[in-house]
Amino acid sequence: MAITVTPVSGALGTVTLSATGLPSGVTAAFSPLASTGVFLGTFSASASAAVGGSKVTVTATSGNYSHSAIVSLTVLAPASGTSVVDLSPSYNVSGSAVDYLTFTSGGLDGGGRSYSGEQLGASQNVGGVIYALGPMGVADAVSSQTVTLPAGKFATLKVLATGVNGNQTGQTFTVTYTDGTTSTITQSLSDWCTPQNYTGEIKAVPGVYRDSSVGTLDVRALYLYGYSFSLNSAKTVKSIALPQNRNVVVLAITLSTHS
Repeated sequence: MAITVTPVSGALGTVTLSATGLPSGVTAAFSPLASTGVFLGTFSASASAAVGGSKVTVTATSGNYSHSAIVSLTVLAPASGTSVVDLSPSYNVSGSAVDYLTFTSGGLDGGGRSYSGEQLGASQNVGGVIYALGPMGVADAVSSQTVTLPAGKFATLKVLATGVNGNQTGQTFTVTYTDGTTSTITQSLSDWCTPQNYTGEIKAVPGVYRDSSVGTLDVRALYLYGYSFSLNSAKTVKSIALPQNRNVVVLAITLSTHS
C-alpha cells in the first residue's frame, strides 16, 4: 500500500514508519518511494499467518512528533490444491504505479504507462483462485524471463498477464519438468486496452484508468487478463520460460492440482 506523509507546517523532516497490532505471522516494512513523503508499505504473511481481517496501527514519527492511522489488513488463504508462485526473484518490469506519483521506470509498456496499484491491490481472487501481486511503484512484473516454479505435480498453471503496445498473437510459453521434458503452450494475448477475446483468455481484472509517468490518470477501460495452461500432472514442474517478447508481461502465476 502507498502511504503519504504530509507535514502540518514547515518542511518534512526524517520520517520513520512502524506498524503495531499485526496478526500472528505477518510482518511489515516501509520504504520511501520518492522525496515527496510517499512510502511503500509491504505486509508479508508467512505460511502460518492467521487468516482473516484485522486493524493495524501505522505510526509516522519525525523527531518529537508522531501521528498514527488505522489501516485494514486481510490475510487470505490459498485454496486447497493451489500454490502461489513467488515471482519476486524475476521482477524486471514496473507493472503498477502509485496514483499521481511520477515515475521514470518506463512502466508496464515501456512508454510511461502502468496499471494503477491502488486498483490492482496486493492480491486478486479470480474464479476462486488467489493470485499474489507485487508491490506498486517498483519492479513487480516479469517479461522475457524463465521463472522457477515450486516443485510439485499440478494440473494447470494459471497466469495473470497482458500484451502491451498492441495485441501479441501466437506467444510461446514453455514449462520444464524436473525430468527434463517440457510442455509448450501457444497463447495469444490481447493488448491491455483492446480485448480480443482470444481462445483461452478471460478479462480477469477490469480497470477504469491507468497511471502515466507524469503523475496523471489516463481514464479508459483496460484489463489484466487470465489464462490457464494445462500441465502433465504426472510430472513435477521446475520452471516456465516466458515468451522472449517485452510486450508480453506477467504479473502473477498460481499452480493448481485441479484442471
